[in-house]
Amino acid sequence: MENEKQIYDYAYNLIAKKNKSSEEIIEKIMKKGVDEKEALNIYDNVFAYFSREKDIAERTEKAERYSDLGIAKMDLEDYAEAIDNFNKAIEVKPNFPFFYHLLGHCYFKQKQYEKAISSYKQGLESFDNLTELQKNQIRPAAPFSDSEVYKRIGVAYYELKEYTQSVDYLRKASELDTKDAQTYGLMGNVYEKLEDYIQAIICYQIAKELNPDDTKALFCIGKCYAMLAVKEHSYTFCRESIIYCDRALKSYPNDESLHKIKDAMFAFFRQNAWLDELGTVYSKDKKRLLIGNPDITEYKIIDGCEIINYEAFLDCDKLQQIHIPQSVTTIEPSAFELCEKLQSVYIPDSVTVIEKRAFDNCLELKEIRLSNNITCIEEYTFFHCHALTRINIPSSVTEIGFDAFYRCGLTEIHCHNPNPPIAKYTKQSVKSDNYCFPTTDTSTCILYVPHGAVSAYRHAEIWKDFVNIVEE
Repeated sequence: MENEKQIYDYAYNLIAKKNKSSEEIIEKIMKKGVDEKEALNIYDNVFAYFSREKDIAERTEKAERYSDLGIAKMDLEDYAEAIDNFNKAIEVKPNFPFFYHLLGHCYFKQKQYEKAISSYKQGLESFDNLTELQKNQIRPAAPFSDSEVYKRIGVAYYELKEYTQSVDYLRKASELDTKDAQTYGLMGNVYEKLEDYIQAIICYQIAKELNPDDTKALFCIGKCYAMLAVKEHSYTFCRESIIYCDRALKSYPNDESLHKIKDAMFAFFRQNAWLDELGTVYSKDKKRLLIGNPDITEYKIIDGCEIINYEAFLDCDKLQQIHIPQSVTTIEPSAFELCEKLQSVYIPDSVTVIEKRAFDNCLELKEIRLSNNITCIEEYTFFHCHALTRINIPSSVTEIGFDAFYRCGLTEIHCHNPNPPIAKYTKQSVKSDNYCFPTTDTSTCILYVPHGAVSAYRHAEIWKDFVNIVEE
């Protein structure tokens, strides 16, 4: 007698051929070594299974015909007919998730957003109810990715002005596809509607990083900073708005809305700050330089100014010379970042603080005189200052930050402190031998130190890798 599986397979093949009566099939099953009662039981079970399988196949084929017709109508933008066919497909096969997604897409195109949301959600629910095996089997046939479905639900909620729900679904879409710039841009739009301008700016910045060609994101960031400037009466946000509007104007020089935002921000400055004749913006008391004019090549900061603000001259890529008066005490982070044409800087002894990234990416900076009253050269201060071949580090400096001189072309370092400055570590930095001068060729760069300090430098962290240490 053959095993039970073989007998069932044999009975299934006989039924599937449809060329024998039930009596003939039962008789053939009995020839496999089973009695009449068992043969009848096998036939009943196999016939019931065959009938269910046949019904499923017929229903699937019918549903797919409706679906194919719906897709054809959808491609022709005949959404009413497409909707009718997708509904018929769902009637025949109600547990297939992708029919709901296609139906949702048609409702979305017709701007029937509530119906679109309902259909998309039914599709997601149907998919969640499947086994993992079933999910893997049908996933290749998906008309849209999961992230796309969540994104469309988010957009539908946005169109319905239900912004909290919109951002929830867009956030889920961004979690499923972290590289989709469009989703982050849409989230930025929603956060704008919610008047959460900081989150909007973050989303637009991510969108710009993912898609560097998306210059529209620059406009949106400028607009959000403008809203923050007015809302919080902030010079800093006002300055950021102007900076981003200037960047966007490089791609859209005739965009009236950009010019209006920029003009409004300068009007804000005129009301709440002070502008000199060259368009440089200072605080009302003239003690803080807020934003430099990006179109000037040389500038003398006014006497009495004490602070050069965060990102004051950021991306002023035409600036070649800057004159800093004795009244200045603080140069804030990124004050001259991306001043690619800046060639020389004299920092007077009145300055006691130069914060991180102050001269980051000043590619043509050849000469800088540091104040004799600073105690630290912060992280990334001269990051990517390729043309800087010589640096004098005053005796007042006791600490040097991470990558302070990364990718500088240093061939001479004059360090005037008899006690070797130490590395300044932060939570973000990683301790390494070449912590402050990671790209400097320590085999050729000459390190000049005070008389009697050679031994101290030869045994000090940061400095011990320099081959040529010379007293002066």
